[in-house]
Amino acid sequence: MKHLFALLIVFISFNVQSQSGKEAIKVELLKYFDFVESNNADGVIGYIHPKVFETISKDQMKAGMEQMLQNEQMKIEFLSTEISHISNVVPFDDSQYSLIDYSNEMRMTFLSEVGKSKEEKQTFVDFMVPTMEQQFGKGNVKADPETASLIIHVESAIYAVYNTSFKGWKFLANDPNMVSVVNDIIPAEVRNELANQN
Repeated sequence: MKHLFALLIVFISFNVQSQSGKEAIKVELLKYFDFVESNNADGVIGYIHPKVFETISKDQMKAGMEQMLQNEQMKIEFLSTEISHISNVVPFDDSQYSLIDYSNEMRMTFLSEVGKSKEEKQTFVDFMVPTMEQQFGKGNVKADPETASLIIHVESAIYAVYNTSFKGWKFLANDPNMVSVVNDIIPAEVRNELANQN
């Protein structure tokens, strides 16, 4: 009976820690998403895992983000973000890890088309929908000819990593373009365990 009670205490303790870890991640993640939606490049960069900057400098990343946002042909706005799942926190060596699934809606406005007639805008966005669906998936792109824009639904995943050396949670996109960086930062055992939780 004593052993059963001890096991129950350990289980409850682990669940409480897991929940508090998830809450801490959610708080920081929402701050990060606020920076993304308000186009605050410095705020976004402050939440990115430091190891990313071994391959690209903070200044280069900031310049790239600003260039994307100040494009004369196209304006990108992040409208909303919704977190669908936060995994349990997995401790490994001196770090803790979690994997978050989320989705966001973004508006892509084609500035070169804004002043054109309704028919021209309709033709342009109708042409762009299948092109964007190749990247974001069928049914995830809606035309808004009135504003010469597309509303795009994006499903994504992001890793949260906590380490005492950088104090606090940092984020790392779970993206095909980031595979080598992700594999370098997130141990295979952790990636497997987090994948099995989802």
